[in-house]
Amino acid sequence: MVEPRDQNEPAAQADDQAAGKEPGRGGEPAMSGSIEALLKERMRLDEELSRTYSRRITVMFTDIKGSTSFFERRGDIEGRIMVERHNSLLFPIIEAHGGAVIKTIGDAIMAKFEQAEQAVLAAMAMQRRLAEDNRQRETRDQIHIRVGVNTGLGIVEKNDVFGDVVNVAARVESLCDPDQILLSAATFAEVRNSEDIICRAHKEATVRGKEEALKVYRVLWAPEEELLVTSERTRG
Repeated sequence: MVEPRDQNEPAAQADDQAAGKEPGRGGEPAMSGSIEALLKERMRLDEELSRTYSRRITVMFTDIKGSTSFFERRGDIEGRIMVERHNSLLFPIIEAHGGAVIKTIGDAIMAKFEQAEQAVLAAMAMQRRLAEDNRQRETRDQIHIRVGVNTGLGIVEKNDVFGDVVNVAARVESLCDPDQILLSAATFAEVRNSEDIICRAHKEATVRGKEEALKVYRVLWAPEEELLVTSERTRG
């Protein structure tokens, strides 16, 4: 026997369609457009993001040797004063070399540079400025920093940088000893022919988050190191 058709069914279907629901499927929302159309739109957005924000950038990370124990021994106020002295000495050098401080994380600095050579020259000037300042102070008041630099593609916004270029810069810095400047292989490749920068192969190390060993190069920034290299070149 054929049951009589519900007189309200056409009206109910019209209501479902107006609400964006597919008739006959339990009122599930209708898909707007095909999967292909959505994927094409995603590709277009990815290309636009890459074109607008992705570019080659150099990132620098620094931190202060023994800052945790300094705060513990001397207290929070003395520790904060020490960090402020560190910032007042180094921020102007970064800016004078065309860089920009992105953020500070406790006693650490993250900065960006458009040119790798400017980043390395800034790092050398920072170490020299601290060395000059330290000569006037007792050992317990001296500031010694580690500096790591990496170059690569990143998502560059006005006040931040994102991507693997940042992660690698942080890993390079973690391999530093106090008073050292270490460069990734990518940064070294861009400054190796600079007449103002002398580097030496330092080591390869396995770091967290990287399958391959990270090769780093040490920058010779101290006058006595540079004199030694000059002497070797003269004898050669």
